[in-house]
Amino acid sequence: MPILSFNFDKISTERKAAKLPQKVDISHNLNIKDIKFDEIKFTDGSEKVLRFDFDFVIKYEPNIGETFIGGHLLFTDEKKKLDDIQKLWKKDKKLSSDVTMAVFNSILVKSNLKALQITQDVNLPPHVNLPMVRPINKEKSRKEDYIG
Repeated sequence: MPILSFNFDKISTERKAAKLPQKVDISHNLNIKDIKFDEIKFTDGSEKVLRFDFDFVIKYEPNIGETFIGGHLLFTDEKKKLDDIQKLWKKDKKLSSDVTMAVFNSILVKSNLKALQITQDVNLPPHVNLPMVRPINKEKSRKEDYIG
């Protein structure tokens, strides 16, 4: 995997409403703010890497709360590929599909887990669907409940 490190730089969550309404609309936004070269120093030299700065925002509407997570990750690959990624970003603010998948999936996994934890601390509802135990409808036969 070409991702060397992942760091949170800023984390905040706020609950604005004292009472939650019946219907809460939750939206997510992931934004790559910038991509620039960085350097990792080792005892025997250094290596150029790309630094992806990002913002991940979850909004609870109508004006119920918001979670903000800002951070960065370091990405490595062959020098030519890093140069190509940087050029495409500077020119069109775009990424190739393979880079997008690797970077976005890493950000989404770590940020969603962190957001789930901090939103629970301020009693906001989960922003992702979690597995839940549901009561069995006793009017159905066991045969109808079988899904295998």
